[in-house]
Amino acid sequence: MKFLNLKFIPQSSDLALLLVRVLAGFGLIYAHGWKKLTNFSGTIEQWTQWGLNLIGIGAHASVTLVVFTEVVCSLLLIVGLKARFAALVIGISMAVAFLLVHKAALTGDNNGELAFLYLVAALAVLFAGPGKLSVDGRK
Repeated sequence: MKFLNLKFIPQSSDLALLLVRVLAGFGLIYAHGWKKLTNFSGTIEQWTQWGLNLIGIGAHASVTLVVFTEVVCSLLLIVGLKARFAALVIGISMAVAFLLVHKAALTGDNNGELAFLYLVAALAVLFAGPGKLSVDGRK
């Protein structure tokens, strides 16, 4: 029964925060941000066709903010540089995506499950900080 206690696995909140930062940041860049960045004008056209003007600033400004969030802020999150700021920006963007684009749906064809999970990861880093295994943690 001692095996079930998992005491052989070291407990480290810093390692856990590193894993959250790196995996969430990499996933956000790889699955979402990089495609938008490399096809920036096509993404603007697509959002214009879909009528995505969620916060009333137009498709071009919206895509610019989302690319900044999903690429730049994700990179900051991964290395842990200004990580709480990056987590705040990612959290706001994911909350908008989850609530307005996906209509807070966790099931169905247009579910926002990934946006919700990225939001949870961003909130964890926002409130816990990036941990000692980060650029911010070395100060």
